[in-house]
Amino acid sequence: MEPPTVHDDPAPELPPLPAYAVLNDQIRAARDLAQRRLLRASEALLPDLPPLPDGPLPGAKQPHPPEGLPGFFVPLLVPPEGDPLASFEAALAQLSAGERQTVRIAVYGASGVATDMWTGYLRAYLQIRFGDAGPGIVAAAPPNKWSRHQEILFESSKHWTKQNSFRLGDRAPTDYFGLMGQAMSAESDRAWTQIQPAPGSPSATKLAFYELHYLEQPRGGSFTLSLDGKPIEDVQTAAATVGVGRRRVPLEPGSAHTLRVQLHGNGKVRLLGVVAETDTPGIVLDTLGVNGAKSEDQGRWDEPLWSAHLREREPALYVLAYGNNESVDTDVPIAQYERDYRASLERFRRALPEASCLMVGPGDYPHKVEGELRPRARLGKIREVQLRLAPEYGCAFLDTLAVFGGKNSKLAWVAAGLGKDDYLHLTRLGYLRFGMAVGDALMQRHDWVALHAGAASGE
Repeated sequence: MEPPTVHDDPAPELPPLPAYAVLNDQIRAARDLAQRRLLRASEALLPDLPPLPDGPLPGAKQPHPPEGLPGFFVPLLVPPEGDPLASFEAALAQLSAGERQTVRIAVYGASGVATDMWTGYLRAYLQIRFGDAGPGIVAAAPPNKWSRHQEILFESSKHWTKQNSFRLGDRAPTDYFGLMGQAMSAESDRAWTQIQPAPGSPSATKLAFYELHYLEQPRGGSFTLSLDGKPIEDVQTAAATVGVGRRRVPLEPGSAHTLRVQLHGNGKVRLLGVVAETDTPGIVLDTLGVNGAKSEDQGRWDEPLWSAHLREREPALYVLAYGNNESVDTDVPIAQYERDYRASLERFRRALPEASCLMVGPGDYPHKVEGELRPRARLGKIREVQLRLAPEYGCAFLDTLAVFGGKNSKLAWVAAGLGKDDYLHLTRLGYLRFGMAVGDALMQRHDWVALHAGAASGE
């Protein structure tokens, strides 16, 4: 007599994702603490973003203090089949199970990313939940007076030149910018730069190392690397071929440390960034914004150097937040924009074929027409291109226009003190609110699955 066949009960089907952010006491506590990292002591926590309303988006007709704040929670748009965030979610599961040391996220974009405000909130939120592995890679010298990072302070002499695709002109089709898309160069013996943890940085006394990345190149100059005022090494950047050089400096935990670079004046030195990380398992979020950037700029980054440099970081997720700056290029056909954006997606696919991808679409950026603020028609076309290409390239898509509230919604954000009067950039509180929208959307499916898995197991 044959033994009875045993059938495993199928896993319960996951209910559809809700229209609202998935929150419990633990998640809400992490959100509140992450907000506190960016808020002043006298400022109240921002309220939750409500779900999208039924019917048309309200645009400029949204609440403002004291009645409320504009903005909505918007779930990510994903292809009908497959999970574009599967690699990222698997990496989080490995991290939580103690099977992985670090989960890295690379966020590319323009000035809205370069300010490290919404990305700063997102970094803090994820590190509070999954562990703080450090600030990540930062510029080795301030690219401009507006440059900042929530976790790192950089200071330098005035002898540095910002190198990015804007400055190429007609000199060369591409240049060596590394994974950050920009570099800082100098050759004067008076040139110096230094970085140290920002006041209040939670990882200030926990950093395990600094790692300086620089360009090895023919006729490169040299510099002295110092830690806390003590010279530790003279570094020569001259090499027969172009590549990325590295110098790692171990740090003693328990106190904050300052890394300084002093040039010798015997040739050009190009710095590609400094990595600052802990030895704690957790999240690293690299803020890779360039002021004024457009996705097409990546076509002028030397791809072999960029892709090799990026792959070494091993991001489980890359985020592309472009589109607003391209909306002013009314002389560029939208078909050309699509070709350029597709080329950028192809470069990321070649560099990171296993990583998850998130597109953060363009928001609202009205302009004056006959004295009246009106939506930019080209911005809508750019959004349509990104929406169409996202599923083709296996990317999730965050509809930033919907997060803001639709066309001309920036008027409401400016009235509420969340947007600036250029109707492009946000204020500190505006970027914080947007960061909450990104974080809630990014983690919605992960937290929905965890919530129902816990319910099924009786936890």
